Amino acid sequence: MGFLSDNAAENIEEARICEAWATDRENFELDEDVTAQFLLTLASEKYQKAGELDEAWRVAQAAVAAGDGPPLGAHSQLLDLAFERDDRASALHYLDEVRRARTDDLHGLQSIAETLELRDEVDLAQRWFIIGMRAASWVGSDAYYEVFLLGRYRVRRLHAIPLDGLDVDAEHLRIDRGLAPLADGESPPLSF
Repeated sequence: MGFLSDNAAENIEEARICEAWATDRENFELDEDVTAQFLLTLASEKYQKAGELDEAWRVAQAAVAAGDGPPLGAHSQLLDLAFERDDRASALHYLDEVRRARTDDLHGLQSIAETLELRDEVDLAQRWFIIGMRAASWVGSDAYYEVFLLGRYRVRRLHAIPLDGLDVDAEHLRIDRGLAPLADGESPPLSF
């Protein structure tokens, strides 16, 4: 089973298999490190790639409800689908739910911020990188703080937003890592 194929029928077939593995407990037993949430998120991504957005949405909601993975393990997929379906109200609803939960799921917050970045939601991406910076500070993760700081900087440079104090900090961090500051309109590729 490949990750995401360009063949719609193959993606649909693999999505159905992932969904069955996640939900049919009589016929399938998952290893302890494989969650229903993960399999349902993967199935949703495969349905999305095949253009089956209603199925992708249904399965992404089931992934969020599964509750057996990281707190935000499926939220970025649900968020991406909401934007692809032109359902901004649902996207904002899910973002508000996550914000109110005050989670310390730093990887999930990174996925959300980068989903917003990839969807070119500039103001929301900046906000969620800041939310991630705050969460990283709460849990004392300097590494994630830097990831969020650099993500915010990346968004702001791509859109030629004037530098502020946090951007100057990000530039110093890039220089410390042997990288040049970004020019207006420049953005390096995301690192997943």
